[in-house]
Amino acid sequence: KRVVKDLIESFGFAAIDLGGLVTGGRIQQAGGPLAGLDLLVAA
Repeated sequence: KRVVKDLIESFGFAAIDLGGLVTGGRIQQAGGPLAGLDLLVAA
């Protein structure tokens, strides 16, 4: 996870660790708390 996080951040994005595949998938799917949200970080 650390390597992927560093890669994402090297492109200027903020990485968010949502846990494992099952948990993270539920959070992002339709009806989940992060579905359709645009998350922005102030620089």
